[in-house]
Amino acid sequence: MEYTIISGDGHIDLRWLPHDLFVSHAPAPWKDQVPHVRDTPTGKHWFAEGRDLTTRPFGTLANTELPKRGESKHVDRMYELGFYDGQSHPTAAALRLKDQEVDGIDAEVMYGVLGISRLLESRELLHVVYEIYNTWAAEFCQTNPARLVALACLPNDDPALAAAELRRSAQLGLKGADFAVSTAVKPIWHRDWDPLWAAAQECNVPISFHTLATPCASPQMSRWPRSTPPSGALPDSLCSSSPGPSSWRVSSSRVRWSATLA
Repeated sequence: MEYTIISGDGHIDLRWLPHDLFVSHAPAPWKDQVPHVRDTPTGKHWFAEGRDLTTRPFGTLANTELPKRGESKHVDRMYELGFYDGQSHPTAAALRLKDQEVDGIDAEVMYGVLGISRLLESRELLHVVYEIYNTWAAEFCQTNPARLVALACLPNDDPALAAAELRRSAQLGLKGADFAVSTAVKPIWHRDWDPLWAAAQECNVPISFHTLATPCASPQMSRWPRSTPPSGALPDSLCSSSPGPSSWRVSSSRVRWSATLA
């Protein structure tokens, strides 16, 4: 497929996912803990671990309330085009592809539910959620792999688990991964993350850091022993950063998306 314009920052947020996705795919011990939707006096809310996720810090990630008309020209235009017609456009492949045509793009790279890590207490539960999402995302993209490219969500509390999930996701067909660098158990320059970078190289899977300008640990500010890799040691499958810990940019890896989509 020939590409003219590729969106490098599409999203599949929790609010748009099928309400029974996690419960229907979770192992039995986790079915009452994984994210699910309940009716409340103020509408449908996502719950997990027995708590209403909208009441937690970063709870807007779980908000299902539609934006109000008249507060944004962008939102008003989306209403005019039928985006808020009661159907879940971001997670209905046919509707998402139609919206791509409206936006004039040929394909999009889609970030997922990585931020749910800020809403869940149990790291083991988070691993279950990421695995279910990644499996679903791979199936979703099979509708049109040339135009729908979802990024796998990787755990950031265990390098071995992160590497294993990257390999599993690559085998499922996902062409990229997302990693929460700002909350990682150790900064990305730490040698303990080498298994993840090796897996990325092995699978030819770019890893994106969607940091939202969140300060990230550097060798100078970290509490961990300095173990900075030598110059040039980090693989080109990573999105690089500028020297400042809070001013991240995407360089060669963003350029590589065109080749990755093929």
